[in-house]
Amino acid sequence: MFRVPRPARKLVLGVALVAALVGAGAAIAGSSTFVAGWFFTPGGQGVSGVDSAAQRWNGVEWYSKSNTGGGSDARIALIDASSGAWSCSTTGTASSTFCFLGAWSYQKKGLCKDNGTINYTMSCRVYFP
Repeated sequence: MFRVPRPARKLVLGVALVAALVGAGAAIAGSSTFVAGWFFTPGGQGVSGVDSAAQRWNGVEWYSKSNTGGGSDARIALIDASSGAWSCSTTGTASSTFCFLGAWSYQKKGLCKDNGTINYTMSCRVYFP
């Protein structure tokens, strides 16, 4: 049986670690806030601009939500800009949450909405690879 010398083994492990970190960084490279500290009333919503071929949204998040009690449901979604189909939708009362889709080639916009029965403030952003 062939045995790899220790320095070579460390090099192989180091290369594998760097490759894994680079791959993970490619999943979400940046973000763009489209709702910053807005006061939402039931049914109120904020919508991002449509992404571009150079920068496709692959995730959406709400954060810094001021109320997590009953009736404070929030909704986030990525919506196909052509058909209006929702490719991702998450609803809940947590102070923050996000949905990640991976890379998609069609144009999308982010949605952030008060889906509940009470007022609160929150911020929302979209992510790109």
